[in-house]
Amino acid sequence: MKKSFIILAFLVSSLSAKIIETDSIATVLEYTHKDTLVLFDIDNTLAKENNTTGWGGDQWLYAHVQNFIEHGLTPQKAWDLALPIYFEAQHSNGFKLEFVEDVTFDVVKKTQQQAQKVIVLTARSYPLIQLTIDFIADLGLNFLDNGFEEEFVFDKVPGKYTQGMFFCGAGDKGESLLELFHRINYWPQRVVFIDDKIKNIYAVERALKPYNIDFVGIHYTYLKKSVDAFKLFDNFSMEGSYSS
Repeated sequence: MKKSFIILAFLVSSLSAKIIETDSIATVLEYTHKDTLVLFDIDNTLAKENNTTGWGGDQWLYAHVQNFIEHGLTPQKAWDLALPIYFEAQHSNGFKLEFVEDVTFDVVKKTQQQAQKVIVLTARSYPLIQLTIDFIADLGLNFLDNGFEEEFVFDKVPGKYTQGMFFCGAGDKGESLLELFHRINYWPQRVVFIDDKIKNIYAVERALKPYNIDFVGIHYTYLKKSVDAFKLFDNFSMEGSYSS
């Protein structure tokens, strides 16, 4: 197992909160017990685009947003323009998701055996819900195995919880998680959350701070080098880019 590095640790009430940086998804197993709710992010954590250029992937979306901002658009307008392009790419023929690491499937299945509950917490939004459900099923995963069976829409966040996956869109992931807890009246002893974006780790940490919940945030960096090196127009065409 690759070495993980603790970059922040402090006490919240009588319980501990940690934020850990690692390039191994298997690190989640070190912190998973029977009293634990485990949250997996999807993009660049569980899975990535099934091509070698990054076309249609998470970094591709963010690169479009940044490009629009650099050309004078406001962040909101940049997102308004970039998201339909991203949705179209995700729905295009041949586009699918594949695991980030070869061990990801086994790690998720082991986590589902060890934890009290295991669900997904993703920034994917309404236009991608059914498509994402299909992508996850194609990968052989089912987050209803030990997730929550309820299905509902959140007006406040906004978002939707379905098939063991919380699609919170542009909502704060921490606030979204609290909405889920309040809605189903579920308060775990420990939450372990793995995500490739540190801002989401901090958001969940911040949301749980007033509650008597042990928190371990895992900042997942397996794809960091390739994401940081991504250039929007290096491989603009999608033709021939699929690996499967």
